[in-house]
This record gives sequence, C-alpha cells and structure tokens, in this order.
Amino acid sequence: MDTKDEIEYLKNLPKQWWMNYTTTISVANLLDQYGYFSDKRSVIRFFERPYNYQSLIDELIKDFG
Repeated sequence: MDTKDEIEYLKNLPKQWWMNYTTTISVANLLDQYGYFSDKRSVIRFFERPYNYQSLIDELIKDFG
C-alpha cells in the first residue's frame, strides 16, 4: 500500500479506528514514516492510548489527502 492508499484507508475509518489492532499497527507504521516516533517512549504511549493520536491522523489526512 502506498501513502496515498493508506491515507484513503484512514479517511474511511470510523472514528473508533483504535479498537482494531490491525488498524492501530497500520496507523503506527504510517506515523513512524513521518517521524512521529522519535523515541521508544512515544511508541509505548501510542500503544497505551492510540486514540490520543486522532488529531495527528486528522493532520495527515489534511496534508496528504
């Protein structure tokens, strides 16, 4: 999946995207590509509460969608 496909996929997710493990992994991979995970601690925080990253997802969709 290229970035455009990933963004399209994210756009079509319900707001509770974080309930799905596979989706969470996809989102984490995408955020990682754009440098949102600068250290291990931020990765751990993401997996503890991925829904806090909804605003980042919205930004990515706005920037690349």
